[in-house]
Amino acid sequence: MLYTAAEPIPAEIAARICGGDQRRDAPDGVIQGDVVREVNRAGEIVWEWRAWQHLRPEDFSVHTIFDRRHWPMINGLSLTPEGLVLMSSRVTSGVVAVSRASGEVVWHVGHDVLAQQHTPVQTASGTILVFDNGNLRAGATSPHSKALEFDPSNGNITWQYRDPLPTAFFSPYMGSAQRLANGNTFICESAFGRLFEVTPVGETVWEYVIPFFAEYPDSVKGVISGYQKSAFRAHRYPSAAIPWLQAGKP
Repeated sequence: MLYTAAEPIPAEIAARICGGDQRRDAPDGVIQGDVVREVNRAGEIVWEWRAWQHLRPEDFSVHTIFDRRHWPMINGLSLTPEGLVLMSSRVTSGVVAVSRASGEVVWHVGHDVLAQQHTPVQTASGTILVFDNGNLRAGATSPHSKALEFDPSNGNITWQYRDPLPTAFFSPYMGSAQRLANGNTFICESAFGRLFEVTPVGETVWEYVIPFFAEYPDSVKGVISGYQKSAFRAHRYPSAAIPWLQAGKP
């Protein structure tokens, strides 16, 4: 299992982190940095990677809308068949591919293409699909989200979906996109609990809106208050992958 943790960044490196809203820094001035770990079934750490040991702070500036308490805030991980670990950085906007063998960054697509994205996954054709949140998007006057696919070799966008009325599709946090076997894309608009499937030309063919509301735990209420129907992410599975659902059917 791959997961992220956080540790205080050494002071001499933390001093080089730029951008962000410094008025909202932690009272003690400490900046937490991401640690990516892989553990086996026995809970033993078999691989570990620290962001500040491989990324230059000057190349990963924090956007002005975020504080600098957590850098670069890795919010999504996946492993490619080639052994690359895809890491999505929220507050700096971008995806890096890290060699699991060497720990070095193989490629980086940054904020000129992406905007506070989540859930990077490699498609069968080798492109990268993300949920592009769009809290702060270059050239846009209103926040809006996209499902966005790009070529990691050059950062060129190869496909994207956004609503015809862009602001009608927006999740400021979380989100996921999954390429299906039929070529469609399954999207989780997390903040509003909306799950939907679109064709390559952007036609919505299926939609479900979660009807259940609840409050976040106390530890989160200072950031997200009130009753919500959020879904962190969603996956669609073929029936063959879950045969127990077919049990008892004629």
